[in-house]
Amino acid sequence: MKRILAVVALALVGAGLVLGGSPAQAAPGDENRPKSFVIPENADTSNFGEADKMFLEKVKQAGLWEIPMGELAEQKGLSKRTKEVGALIAGDHRVLDDDVIRVAARFGHPLPKEATLEQKGWMDEISGASGKKLDELFAQRLRLAHGVVYGAIAQVRAFSRNQLMRDFAVQCELFVARHMSLLESTGQVDMNAMPPAVVAKGNNRAQGFKDQPLLAIAFFAVTGAIGVAGVVRGLRGTV
Repeated sequence: MKRILAVVALALVGAGLVLGGSPAQAAPGDENRPKSFVIPENADTSNFGEADKMFLEKVKQAGLWEIPMGELAEQKGLSKRTKEVGALIAGDHRVLDDDVIRVAARFGHPLPKEATLEQKGWMDEISGASGKKLDELFAQRLRLAHGVVYGAIAQVRAFSRNQLMRDFAVQCELFVARHMSLLESTGQVDMNAMPPAVVAKGNNRAQGFKDQPLLAIAFFAVTGAIGVAGVVRGLRGTV
């Protein structure tokens, strides 16, 4: 009897694949927007490092330019999808903006009130465009910025000494990953124009590590330390 049921189940699955194909993935929308970040009452605020401080500042600055650019895309974008994505990103950043303000307040850390000069330049560039060019610049500039901060989030999540900051990095990752998908869904992102992925130099010696496990441990310990310093440098740049 069990064998018969198994065969029937497999047949139904196969029929579904033949008749309907695999279901199309819906682009993320309001229905799956991450919820507001919950800060534990007893959150530890010790071991709040320079990378943590800079990360909070850059999350705040991201909202300072992406909210108005999202609103602009919603109002003046040429394609329907650009308008939808602009509205979603602006709405998401309002949630994230509230999150970062509350997290920073818990640490007593002041946040910037202005976007960076680079971000202001992007705002001027996008605001000065219209039609298809506006759609392209909106998607390309925001996708680049999200790609950079995505790497910085991983560094904070991996190496921050503070649990609250590591948890907040996870919250930020939810938004950033969602936004990259949203921007790519416009069809206006040229990935060939993005900076190439960085490959760790040590990967070229991976085969040698198989025979020298202690060398591998030492190598990744050093590169991990370099990563902590690198996130500080990275956060000083594009977000």
